[in-house]
Amino acid sequence: MLRSLIGYITNKKERKVVVSRDSHCISRKDICQNALKVLYRLKKKGYDAYLVGGSVRDLLLQKEPKDFDIVTNATPEQVRRIFNNSRIIGRRFRLVHIYFDNILVEVATFRAGSKKGKEDKHTTLRSNEGLILRDNVFGSLEEDCLRRDFTVNALYYDITDFSIIDFTNGLKDLKNKTLRIIGNPKERYIEDPVRILRVIRFAAKLDFNIEKKTASPIIALSELLKHVSSSRLYDDVNKLFLYGAAEKTFALLRKYSILDKLFIFDESFLNDNPNAEKFIIKALNNTDIRVDRNRPVIPAFLYACLLWYPVVILKKQYVKDGCKASVASKIAMDEVTEKQRKITSIPWRTTENMRQVWDLQSTLENPDMDNIQNVLQDHKFKAAYDFLILRAVVETHLKKKVDWWTSLVDAEETARKDLIKDLKQPQKELSPGVKRRRNRRKKKSISFNDEDSIDTKSDNKDAVTKESNIKSTDAKEKD
Repeated sequence: MLRSLIGYITNKKERKVVVSRDSHCISRKDICQNALKVLYRLKKKGYDAYLVGGSVRDLLLQKEPKDFDIVTNATPEQVRRIFNNSRIIGRRFRLVHIYFDNILVEVATFRAGSKKGKEDKHTTLRSNEGLILRDNVFGSLEEDCLRRDFTVNALYYDITDFSIIDFTNGLKDLKNKTLRIIGNPKERYIEDPVRILRVIRFAAKLDFNIEKKTASPIIALSELLKHVSSSRLYDDVNKLFLYGAAEKTFALLRKYSILDKLFIFDESFLNDNPNAEKFIIKALNNTDIRVDRNRPVIPAFLYACLLWYPVVILKKQYVKDGCKASVASKIAMDEVTEKQRKITSIPWRTTENMRQVWDLQSTLENPDMDNIQNVLQDHKFKAAYDFLILRAVVETHLKKKVDWWTSLVDAEETARKDLIKDLKQPQKELSPGVKRRRNRRKKKSISFNDEDSIDTKSDNKDAVTKESNIKSTDAKEKD
């Protein structure tokens, strides 16, 4: 991470440590070119500008940053005038987003402490509980550093001399793999309860230890997450689970009693339903594998896995109360998704995708030879098939069904037809003297070409489907 400590220049009065270029591993070739353009243009216009936050941290850890954030003494309006390809966003924290094709560079103005006096758009506004509702107080680099959340995220890369500036011993914590909040932990969590989730996320993602004082208030203050908007919690849950280390994240959420602040189930639910626990852990492990292999992961599949057993258990209860299975299933799905949306506002399209994966489970468990072609061409077949594979790890009786579907999608066309013919459909017993009506309907033939083929040769038996070139008129109208 740091080749030497010889480059340190320390100013004890400011607690400022400067690490010269020859004592750290960051090179401009590892920095996004668009971020460099922003830094240099701000400098050319006479403003201070630094690369800051997770990008500096990850570069020092020799990891590839997900994004590059910049901080400057220019106000959002001044930044906006410099870059035509930008816009000011946010009310709580005003930022500037600068767009380069598909790349986004975020620019923030140095933050400072709260100013007393008349409240206006340039002051910090807090709730009665201390939660920051608006924070657009601008200050200096030193003040900005103290407003950041963790020491390892408060490191600045100076494009002028390629040095790193550290006011909070962040370099030391980075070297010791320690996550430490800046300032009084209790006060910082009250200011923004989402920092509790950020502690969990970074500890899991970086494999860092949470410093004792930073960890101690988490359980007591996690109730404050109920004051955070459901839309913001939805975004942060995605960050927790869809960027790697999902399994470690889940373990930390359990350790600090945060599960019930984010989901409709809690630790006691997992203890009472061990299959639910095994299924979720397996699904999160599979998510981590996909992220590691740069394969796509989506919120709909994540939530489908997390909420599957609440749906199953609620459905069983309705069936026990005398409800038909199909009706019970619909009611359970409606109730579970609606309760979860009140906590994390899952978008409507995402909930629809979840439900389609759930709905297809009964079809995959009990395949019908007359509609197999339609199932295979369903745009949610791949996700539903992957879901069935995960279920089979816990519900071992489903393994034969998984094997049958795997054989079907892997087989050549002739073998595939034989597999479908061998599929025995249960016959209902008729009363004596009642003749069975002969079904003269012609069986549908199944035709597969290269563009319709389904690849299941990955390590996790993932079935990768491609859209059929021919879709029915009804499907087009539905789309």
